[in-house]
Amino acid sequence: MPLSANQNDPLLGRKVNNAYEIVKPLASGGMSVVYLANQLSLNRNVVLKVLRPSLNDEDFINLFLREARIISQLNHPNVVGVFDFGKTPEDGIVYLAMEYLEGEDLEVIVKQKGGIALAQIMWVIEQLCNGVHAAHKLNIVHRDLKPNNVMVSRLAGDTTAIKILDFGISKPLSEEDLKHTRLGMIMGTAGYLAPEQIEGRLDIDTRADIYALGAIIYFMATGKKPYSGASREIIMGRQISEPPPKLDPMSVKDTDVLVLQQVINKAMAKDRDDRYASVKDLWADVLNHAQQYQKVVVNQTAHTESQNLETVVLDRDQQCQYRFVFNSEIEADKSVQDVRQALQDAMNFSDKQLNALFTGKRVIVRKNLALQSAQRIERQFKRCGALGKIEEMEEATRVKPGGRKANEGPDVTKNSLPTAELLQPISAAEVTRVQELVRAEDVNTPEERLNPEDVLSVTQRPTHIRPRKKRLPWLGWAVTALLLLGPVLYYSPVNRYEIMDLWMVHVNKFQSPRGVESDRIRLAMSAPFRGSAREIGRSMRIGIESYIEYVNENGGVNGRLIELMAANDNYEPEKAQENIEVFIHPDAGAFALLGAVGTPTTKSILPITLKNRMIVFGSFSGASFLRKSPPDRYVFNYRASYFEETAAIVQHYTKIKNIDPNKIAVFYQNDSYGQDGLQGVIQALNRAGVAPETVIKAAYERNSSNIFDAAELFTSRIEEIEALIIIGTYSASAEFTVHMRQNGFSGEIANVSFVGSRALAEKLLEYGPEFTDKILVTQVVPHYDSYATGMLLYRESLKKYFPNEETDFISAEGFIAARIFIEALNSVGRYFDVEDVANRLESISSHDIGIGTDIGFSPSNHQASDRVWGTVLNRKGQFEEIDLNAP
Repeated sequence: MPLSANQNDPLLGRKVNNAYEIVKPLASGGMSVVYLANQLSLNRNVVLKVLRPSLNDEDFINLFLREARIISQLNHPNVVGVFDFGKTPEDGIVYLAMEYLEGEDLEVIVKQKGGIALAQIMWVIEQLCNGVHAAHKLNIVHRDLKPNNVMVSRLAGDTTAIKILDFGISKPLSEEDLKHTRLGMIMGTAGYLAPEQIEGRLDIDTRADIYALGAIIYFMATGKKPYSGASREIIMGRQISEPPPKLDPMSVKDTDVLVLQQVINKAMAKDRDDRYASVKDLWADVLNHAQQYQKVVVNQTAHTESQNLETVVLDRDQQCQYRFVFNSEIEADKSVQDVRQALQDAMNFSDKQLNALFTGKRVIVRKNLALQSAQRIERQFKRCGALGKIEEMEEATRVKPGGRKANEGPDVTKNSLPTAELLQPISAAEVTRVQELVRAEDVNTPEERLNPEDVLSVTQRPTHIRPRKKRLPWLGWAVTALLLLGPVLYYSPVNRYEIMDLWMVHVNKFQSPRGVESDRIRLAMSAPFRGSAREIGRSMRIGIESYIEYVNENGGVNGRLIELMAANDNYEPEKAQENIEVFIHPDAGAFALLGAVGTPTTKSILPITLKNRMIVFGSFSGASFLRKSPPDRYVFNYRASYFEETAAIVQHYTKIKNIDPNKIAVFYQNDSYGQDGLQGVIQALNRAGVAPETVIKAAYERNSSNIFDAAELFTSRIEEIEALIIIGTYSASAEFTVHMRQNGFSGEIANVSFVGSRALAEKLLEYGPEFTDKILVTQVVPHYDSYATGMLLYRESLKKYFPNEETDFISAEGFIAARIFIEALNSVGRYFDVEDVANRLESISSHDIGIGTDIGFSPSNHQASDRVWGTVLNRKGQFEEIDLNAP
C-alpha cells in the first residue's frame, strides 16, 4: 500500500523540470524517496526516484545517476524501465523517472504464502535469469538481488511478468567503485550478499549475482531467508562460516522443491570458483533437476537473438500409465469452502476448475502420469483435506509416443481439468489476493462466503451446534442411553459431546453464540500484514497461533478446536472497520477479537464490537481509550498502558540517568497511538516540573517513514536535547534514529514496545551496528530468552509449530494474550455465552502463568498486568535486560 502523504513534504505537488508532477510518496530508503508522479506530457503515472537532499555529495549523485544509465542500457522486458533522469537547475534535485508497475514484490507474496510450488519457482527463476543474464552480457553486476527487488508485475488482463528493480549499487565491471561502495562500505542485504562482498573484495564479478539467485530460490521454497540471526553481522558471519542451508521437508509448502537442493548448494558455494560459471549454467541445472523429478523431456533449441537464454520445450513422459481421480470427497473435519480455498492456494486452481472438481461427480484431475507424479498430486490434495485416488489407466487411454492413444476412441477425460504446465505463473489474481490477505486462514466479505441459508439447507442444522437430524426422533432413547451408558460415554468424548449437544439444543433450547460450532470456536484478528507495521502484525499472529496450535494438539477446548480468522487492515481504520463487519456476521463471524494490532485501527472498530457484544481481548495497544474507568464491559487488556511505559522511561532518565527533564524530547506518530504516548510523556514530565507547552516535540504521519521535516526541528535544537522518546513504528523510528546520529546526536534514545523490537533492531543493523548501540525499548513481557516457566512454554511451542520463526517480544505477547483468553474459555465449560466469558475473566485474580508477575482482572479493572520491563540494544542487535529502577 502506498505510504500516507506527509502534507509538510515540500515535494508534494512539485513539478520537476516541468515534466513530472509529484503526487504522493510510495516508499522511502536510505538514499532516496520514491514518489508516484504524473508525466505531464503523456498524462500517465510514472515512478519518480529522488535522491535525498542530505546526500548531495557528488559521489552519491554519481552513484544515483549510474543506476539510470545502467537500466536504460539494459532495455529488457524483465528489468524495470527508465524514461528519464537528471538534476533540476534551480535547486539541484536529482531524480530518475521509471515505469510505474502494478503488482507486489516477491518477498511479500512468498512470505504470505509460506513458500511457493516448484512450478512457480521455475517460472520466477527463468525470468530472473533472463534479466540478470542480459545485465551480465553488458558486464553489469546487480550486487543487490533479493526478493523485495523482484516484482511480480501485472500486465494486461491476468498476465504477469517478473521485473528486476533497484540497480542502485550495481556496477559495470569496467568501471571503478565509487567512494561509498569501496572497501569497508558493505552495501547490500545480509543473507543475499555473496561472501566476497561481505569480505569487501574489490574484484566482484557476476558470480555474486549467482549466489543471490541461489538464496532467492531457497527463499521461494521456504518463505524464509537462507540465513537468520538477530543482527546483520550475525547473518553475514554465518554466510562466511556455514554451508548453504538444507531444505527441510517439514518447512516447505511443496516437497517437489527439494530437488533444487543441489542447485542451491552450488549457487551459494562460499568459494565463488565452486559456483556456476554463468546464469545460463544455473538455469540449465535447474531444468536438469526438475526433469529428474517431473518426468519431463527437456529439449534445448536455439532462440532468437532478442532473448538471452535457450527456450526449453517440455514434453510429458511417454511411459506414464496412471491418473489421479477426485470424486468431491473430503476429510470429515473439513468444510468444502476450506478445502476449495486450500486447493486454490496450494495448486492455483481457477474458480472454474474448482467448480468442476466439486460437482459431486468423478473428475479426472490429471492423466498420463508416472506413479511418482500421481502420488505427489495425491499428497498435495490430502494436505488440503481432499481425498482422491490413483488409478492405473486402461490400455485404450494410455498415450503412445507421438501423443496418440492406442485404439483411438472417445476421450474418457472430456470433463477433466486442464493439465498444468511445469512453468506456472504467479497470476494477477494471486498478486491481488496476497495484497488483500485473502487466504485460507483470512476472512472474506459476507458476499464472498456461502450464504448462511445455503449452509443450513446443506447441513440441516437448526443451530450452530450440529446435531444430526436423523437422531431427533430417537431423542428419548438418547436420554435413556445417556443414563445407562454414562460410565462408558465418559471415556468417549466425541459421543458424549454429541449427546450433550442434543440435550442442550432440544431440551434446554440452548443457542450457541456467534462463532461457536459443535467442533470449533472461531476467534478473529485484525492487524497490519502489509505496510509499515506489517512485521508487528505478523509477529503477533505467530504468537497467537503458536498457542492455538498447542491447545488444539492437546485436545482443544471442551471438545472444540480453536480457529483464528486473521484479516489484514493495512494499519488503516477504514479497512479495520471492513474486517469487523465480517467478524460480527451472525453465521460466519467470530466469538471474540483477539490480539488486534494498533491504536487507530482498534479505536475505529471499538464502537462496533461493543454494540455487538464482542469481547476485545489482548489488543496490541497501550492506549487509554481501551482502559476507561470504569472499564467497558467487553474490553480486556493484557499489557501495561503507554502511560505506564512512558512514565517508566521518564523515571529511568530523570532518576537513574540524572537527565534534566527539560531536555527530554518526543518524536511521535501523528495519530491516536502517538498522541496517547505523547500525553503519557507530557504527564510524566509535568510531574517532574516541566510545563507541557515547553516540551520539545514533533510528529510524522502514520504509514510513512518520511521523518525529515520533524528531524530538522530536532536537529536545529540538538544542543537542547539529552534524551529522545520515540512513539512510532520500527521503520520511522529507525530512519529518525539514523538521521539524528548522523547529525551528531549522542544522547539517549528510547522506544515503547509497540515499535516492534526485532524489526527495529534488524532495520538499524542495515545501516550499521553503531546505530543500534544503547537504544532503550520498554517491554510488556519478560525477555523472550527468559527461563521463566511461561516463556519456556512459549519458546517450545514456537519451535514446534513455527520452526523457522525466531523468538521476539511481540510473538511472546501474542502467545501470552492467547493463553489467558483461551484458559478462560476452557474454564467456562462447553456451553457458554459472551456474558459467561466476561464474568469468568473478571473473576481471575492473582493468576500465575509463569512470567514473573501475577495477572488478574476485576469488574473495575480490565488490565491484567501493569509490569514494564526494560531492554537495551547492543551493537550486535541483541536485546539485553536492564532494571529500569537501578543505575
